Amino acid sequence: MEYRTIGMVIGTHGIKGEIKVKARTDFVEERFAPGKKVYTELNGQMQEWHIERARPHKGVLLVKLAEINDINDVETWRGTRLCIDSDQLQPLDDDEIYYHDLLHMQVETSDHQPLGEVAELLEGGKQLILRVRGDREVLIPYVKAFILQVDQEQRRLIVNLLEGM
Repeated sequence: MEYRTIGMVIGTHGIKGEIKVKARTDFVEERFAPGKKVYTELNGQMQEWHIERARPHKGVLLVKLAEINDINDVETWRGTRLCIDSDQLQPLDDDEIYYHDLLHMQVETSDHQPLGEVAELLEGGKQLILRVRGDREVLIPYVKAFILQVDQEQRRLIVNLLEGM
């Protein structure tokens, strides 16, 4: 089974075992709906849990898992990924891509100069930032002004860099 991250545990809330989650999905309502399965990697193994409820709170989600009823059970979860089975991914339109599919894509400029590969995805406020590593490291906002083409078949991004980038 292959897993995809839909959120990161950033803390706990209350004494009943609710966790604070920074969502990393565009499908929050669907992914965190009651009864949905999620997985965490604990002690080197993926463990299955079921969403009891989730609600927004101060820019994060408060998530209650059906199997957890005590804060002591989740206090060590900070930094833990919440995942789904990749079979649960929504099909996307032809011009859309899951952010995780950008990882390890080759990046080149509009004049076909190679820059390297997407090494990391960073949250940059309102948009995603691509950390591209090659001969040098470049941070590129994932917005139309910079991203000219996403070729999923060739696993390649064509970008427009501003002078000095």
